Amino acid sequence: MDFELRNEFEDREYSPEIRLWRAVLQKAFEDVFYEGMERPLIMHKDNAFTWFVDANNDFEMVCYYAQFDPSYVQTKFHRMIDEKKIYFSEGQADYIYWRKNYYDKRFHSKKIL
Repeated sequence: MDFELRNEFEDREYSPEIRLWRAVLQKAFEDVFYEGMERPLIMHKDNAFTWFVDANNDFEMVCYYAQFDPSYVQTKFHRMIDEKKIYFSEGQADYIYWRKNYYDKRFHSKKIL
């Protein structure tokens, strides 16, 4: 993880509540950095990646509670993608594609009688 950002997450001068929300952000960053092939962790990576990209209300809420500007966090995230620090290996991408197709076929192709 980006050293500067890690230091900001771990600053001890903040209240326990702020540190909790910073830990949530830190965990999401750790999830997107995962490089292995353990299937549940690949899905955590994909979910975290989507969470950062979509930057929905949940993302904004976590950033505000962690006392970070959401646009600052998104800028850091996209910079790490540009620097190839955050990426999906070919095996991870293949598994995500397979899993999404499997669930689409399994749950969306059932005919209603």
